[in-house]
Amino acid sequence: GSNRKVWWLCPDGHVWRTAISNRTNAKKRTGCPVCAGNVSQKHRHLSFSSQTESERRRA
Repeated sequence: GSNRKVWWLCPDGHVWRTAISNRTNAKKRTGCPVCAGNVSQKHRHLSFSSQTESERRRA
């Protein structure tokens, strides 16, 4: 698996950054941390549009 970190967008519009292997490895697959309840209220309002293009492309 790839340890390269990329940005992900869940169906509810939440954005987070994690390694590709964390999304594709069946044993340690992760999903949206906001939907899973793993993000504090302070960070729940980060939107895809608030990130710059370079942040979305950075790995």
